[in-house]
Amino acid sequence: MACADHKPLSDTPVTTRIQGHAPNRLGAVYSALYCFWSARHAAATAMQESLFARFCSTLYTFLSGRLATTEVDQQTTGTQRDAYSVILFNDLTKNALVNDLTSSPDQLLGALLGEHAIGGTDFSSALRAGEAIMVKNWSPERLVTKSCAFHSVTSDPLNFRTPIMIFLSDGECPVPVKEIQDVCRSAARHG
Repeated sequence: MACADHKPLSDTPVTTRIQGHAPNRLGAVYSALYCFWSARHAAATAMQESLFARFCSTLYTFLSGRLATTEVDQQTTGTQRDAYSVILFNDLTKNALVNDLTSSPDQLLGALLGEHAIGGTDFSSALRAGEAIMVKNWSPERLVTKSCAFHSVTSDPLNFRTPIMIFLSDGECPVPVKEIQDVCRSAARHG
C-alpha cells in the first residue's frame, strides 16, 4: 500500500487532507472509503428527509379528517444506520474502527489518517479478523412492516442493517478461498 503508483482521487473535498498523510495506494483506498461513506451518508440523509415529509403529509391527512391507508414497504421506509468497521492489514491486522454507528464520513476518515502503510500482505488474517468483527457485532434485526386501514407499524428502521464486507487491498497476495468460504458460511449461519 505504500507504493505511489496509485494516489488519492484528485477532485474530492478531502484530497489535500488525504495526500498530506497518504499520497500512495493507501491514500487511494482512503479516497474510495470516503466517497463510499459520503454516498451512504447522503442517501440516509435524503431518506430521513423523505420520511419526515411523508410523516407530515400523513399527519395532515389524519388531522384534516380524511382516512389514510398506505402500504408501507422497505423501499419507502428502509433507512439504514450503517455500522462501519475498518481492518488495516499487512502481515498483521489492526482494527482501526469497529462497529462505528455514529461518526460522519469526515470523522471516519480522520480516525484512519494517522495510520501508515508498512509490511507485507496477508489476506487470510484480514478475512479472519473481518469475520470475527462481523460475528461479534451481528445484528439480527430486520425491517418488518405491517399495514392496516388506519396505520402501519414498522420496526425501528434505524436498527435495520445487512452485513456487507468490502475488501480493499493492493492485490499482492494469493486469494485465500477457504477463508472467503468461511466468512460466507458464518454469515449464512447467523441469518
